[in-house]
Amino acid sequence: MSSCSALKHNIRVQPSLYAGCCVFGLYLLIILVLISHTDLSWFNVPLYLLLFLWALQDAKRVAHRHYQLQLSDDGDLKIRDEQGIAWVGKIKTSSYYNRFFLVLHLQPNKHLLQKRTSYSILIYRDALSPPEYHLLARLINSEHQV
Repeated sequence: MSSCSALKHNIRVQPSLYAGCCVFGLYLLIILVLISHTDLSWFNVPLYLLLFLWALQDAKRVAHRHYQLQLSDDGDLKIRDEQGIAWVGKIKTSSYYNRFFLVLHLQPNKHLLQKRTSYSILIYRDALSPPEYHLLARLINSEHQV
């Protein structure tokens, strides 16, 4: 393993308020569409209430997720979630970022027995410190230039 491919950057992805708000907003949109296309009845009100409670629970679950990233300057990445499950791969050139979030598209290592051929991770800006966000953005830019 060369010095460029050593996993030398450790990034801790913190819980994200943006992630919880986005998930809750999507559920709320579904509830509003259902309300606008159906009549209110004694049968539908418990369904809407159940969907609302489900939205709150799912938004809380998504907002409180955290995981650890270890990456190198040449795009190698190891991800460890809160259960200790790890994925190892390389950042693909289709990854992108903007001022609100970044999307990492990952190609798993071939020697690992993986179920899927690629993974995508959405990381909101408030889950990272500014230097960590800029480090990932720089890494994505360097992958696009290769």
